[in-house]
Amino acid sequence: MYTLYGKKGSGSASIEAALTMAGAPYRMVETASWETNDAFRELLKANRIGQIPTLAFPDGSALSESAAILIHCNVSHPAAVLLPR
Repeated sequence: MYTLYGKKGSGSASIEAALTMAGAPYRMVETASWETNDAFRELLKANRIGQIPTLAFPDGSALSESAAILIHCNVSHPAAVLLPR
């Protein structure tokens, strides 16, 4: 299961939509660098610079930058046709 770290208005909405369209299981952790709460401390374990959105993978690796995450989702879930071919 993926973990998506983000905040409304932060760019994570497109990632959330892509994961939903792909039928990929994920949990959303709402956080941002301007909110130093427990969720942000959890994000720092996945992404040391606290960048959102960040998508954490089951193996513990993570990817940030909306475009890169969308490309990953498209490649990992080709049947969903998330990006034009």
